Amino acid sequence: ILRAKLWVNVGVLRMALYMPTQPLDPTEKYALHLQQVDKIIDDLQTELEILKHEELMFTGRDNNFYIKTLKRETENFLKRRSVILSKIVQRPNPRYPELFTVLTQFINSMASKERIYRLVQDIETLNKNPQKYKMVLAQEELWQDNVLRFSQKIIQDYDDYGDITKCISTSLYNIKCGIRLLLNSKLSALPIKTFTSEIPLNPFIDKPKYLAISRIQDVVVTL
Repeated sequence: ILRAKLWVNVGVLRMALYMPTQPLDPTEKYALHLQQVDKIIDDLQTELEILKHEELMFTGRDNNFYIKTLKRETENFLKRRSVILSKIVQRPNPRYPELFTVLTQFINSMASKERIYRLVQDIETLNKNPQKYKMVLAQEELWQDNVLRFSQKIIQDYDDYGDITKCISTSLYNIKCGIRLLLNSKLSALPIKTFTSEIPLNPFIDKPKYLAISRIQDVVVTL
């Protein structure tokens, strides 16, 4: 039960971290940042050329302490530019506002924290009210099916945004697995006479391959 709740909480946390907060493609900030860095580099190189020309005219040399400092600063910005450039994702078919709307609507309804934890609470109280197991089981199966179809749909329909859809989908699978583990733990603890042949006691989803929990730190740093 503790492991099941852990998966649910990890999934909710990851979804909160991965879910964009505004209808602006997260990769666009790197393109804007690149423009700023390019302007700084251009200004530094222009200043550097002027100083070298003046130094050469007055001293016959094209180097001094300040010129060396500008060179190091320019090199640092060029390295930063390479890092930023590697983070830019080209979208052949820009549809981010549409994707943002789809994600927001689903996460505020079917995958909202309130709905997830209400389902968890219903499952946890099965031992106190076992006659409701059919209703809870139907709710859980409906939720699992809706989440599964949604995860598959966003990955298929928005394949240019795999860096977003796969993270959200993985978070939802964390929650799916946790809820199913919790349900099976509770069902196995109920009196055997409670069940009929219609009740699936085994999970109908396999445990997905999860991203390492240490990746959460990478997400926090990125944000």
